Amino acid sequence: MIEGRELDLRKAASPEIFGRRCGGCQNDLDFVYFRRDSSMRDGHAVLCYDCEASPRLSTAEHTANLREKNFNASQKQRWEHQDELVNDESRVGRSMHSSELLRRLKKLVPCLFFRDGNIAGDIAVFQTFGVPQPELEGRTFKYLWYIPTGMLKEFSTYEFNDRGVVVRENERGWRTPLLRLIKANLLTEQQCNKEFGNPTSGVASNRWFRELSKHRQRKEEESKRLLQNVQF
Repeated sequence: MIEGRELDLRKAASPEIFGRRCGGCQNDLDFVYFRRDSSMRDGHAVLCYDCEASPRLSTAEHTANLREKNFNASQKQRWEHQDELVNDESRVGRSMHSSELLRRLKKLVPCLFFRDGNIAGDIAVFQTFGVPQPELEGRTFKYLWYIPTGMLKEFSTYEFNDRGVVVRENERGWRTPLLRLIKANLLTEQQCNKEFGNPTSGVASNRWFRELSKHRQRKEEESKRLLQNVQF
């Protein structure tokens, strides 16, 4: 007897002491768990008895199974409520030319500055300051984002990969800059609604209202924290 182990007499008396890895379950098993097959180099089938007895998938079924597993594995990469972004036609809404959008933004947010972007056809948008900003290394401006030129859809459209994950913004809609200005506290909801009106009704506007609701909630929580820190 080997210390800590008992000798398996069945294996010791059997000529099939060695084994192999099953091509199905990938377990390392003794040859007694494999069907004899003289056509194989080691004289045994590729699959163990259990795997051979299991129902086999067709090529199409196996491919579909792998596709479903990959799709489910990418679940964490998907955006919340991203099914609302799939239909590009529903996101057209009220179109607006970029020049009209820039004119209105300049009227509502005077600290914005526009210039040609590094990519042809894009307008770079900057926020300007009256004095040098230490956090900007003394600069008096900060790059915010870009606005494409030409006719703009109301809501941005997005590109998806074959696993249903958003890859990038395909076309920027004119409400995306508005939402970013509101989140940066450079524009109020009231100003936005008065100038641009309510969004086009439908599933495409759900994200707009949801993001505004989150923004209001964050502002309320920040106000509560500030009040709690006030020393009386």
